[in-house]
Amino acid sequence: MITNRSHLNNKTRQANGRFLGALIITSIFLIIMSLLVGCQTIQEPKGAAEIRSSPTSEPPRMNATATPLPSATPAPLETFDIGSVEDWTNGYLLFDLEERSLGERNFLGVYSLDLQSRKIDQISSAGTQLLDISPDLKQILASREKDLFLIDIETGTEQRLADDYFLLSPSGAVWDPFSGAIYYLADKGAEISLQRIIPHLGTAEQIPADSPISLLSASRGILTWGKGKCKPFGSCVYTGLRWSDENGTEIAASELGDAILLPCQGTDQYVYAEKDQDNALSLHIKPHSQEKETVFWSLNTEYADCSWSPNGNQLAVTLIDRGWYSGVIQEYYFQLLVPETNRVIDLSYLGGALNHVSWSPDGQYTAFSGTILEGERYQIKLNLIDLEALDLIRIEEVSQFESDSYLSIHTILWTP
Repeated sequence: MITNRSHLNNKTRQANGRFLGALIITSIFLIIMSLLVGCQTIQEPKGAAEIRSSPTSEPPRMNATATPLPSATPAPLETFDIGSVEDWTNGYLLFDLEERSLGERNFLGVYSLDLQSRKIDQISSAGTQLLDISPDLKQILASREKDLFLIDIETGTEQRLADDYFLLSPSGAVWDPFSGAIYYLADKGAEISLQRIIPHLGTAEQIPADSPISLLSASRGILTWGKGKCKPFGSCVYTGLRWSDENGTEIAASELGDAILLPCQGTDQYVYAEKDQDNALSLHIKPHSQEKETVFWSLNTEYADCSWSPNGNQLAVTLIDRGWYSGVIQEYYFQLLVPETNRVIDLSYLGGALNHVSWSPDGQYTAFSGTILEGERYQIKLNLIDLEALDLIRIEEVSQFESDSYLSIHTILWTP
């Protein structure tokens, strides 16, 4: 009996041992599996975090727009301190060349003239028309067909502002030096609209205007613009002038009738010429706020150009006499008109081709361009007048510009 019981105990112990071994193996297997599952559980948040931090797709790129995009932080308006320049004849003149052939206007590029070295450089290609200059005198406003550009004077880099510029306008864009706003005429197909762009703010909007064909001035948010119609590849006919604020609200208006519109319109006065029944020529300056006007009489046949001095106290005018048969300019005349005293300062005796006129920013100098016929070719002339010394400074280097077609300088701007 003792032997059988011992044998049974041995079997029992062997069974228990096998059970414990299986239990240990099972436990080890479960521990390993739990560890593996635990590792996957720990790694999963890492993978999820990577998915959340990655973009689902690349955002679409914005195409170039006709106007600058708004910036998050508007840049302040930069202006130039005119008083920091002792002598503007140590700086530069910027000008463009216009050629007229068979009624078409072709622009031959924008150039820079170093007034000290007399070196001339081309800063923009043919087809570019010079329009205005920025308040900091670092950029120019220019057009090329229907594209309106800002061009950096130093580097020549361009920024396109619009692609709907009204290229038929005799003066389609101006830059307000005080607000920094650019106003331009846009060709919308069925109509011409007035647009405002503020480059340093990156904003653009349309302003109400009725049939504008030119922008003659913009200063402190007051606009002067002409009404009328323009013929393709032809002239523009003015029917009236309008003065409005920056939002299009009309300040004053004038219908032209037989008056001859002059380009030197101010923000608060109307400047025009007339001829009476005896063919006598007169220039009229009429403030908006009163009926009284200042009249200057002239014995010459035609006003060629006019420009207000920087302080607004004097009006520089150029007059011409043309050949009765050929129409070629035979004589140039230059006067300074002082409306406050009705005084005329005649400087024609200084001579030279004195047609298109532009004041230096300090008012001490005037730059004049003119066109002469040398043989059968038209040639550009450029002169400066020192109004304090009453001295004529001839810029002979521009004589290199000549053409079989009528050639002229369209715009002159000053930079330090």
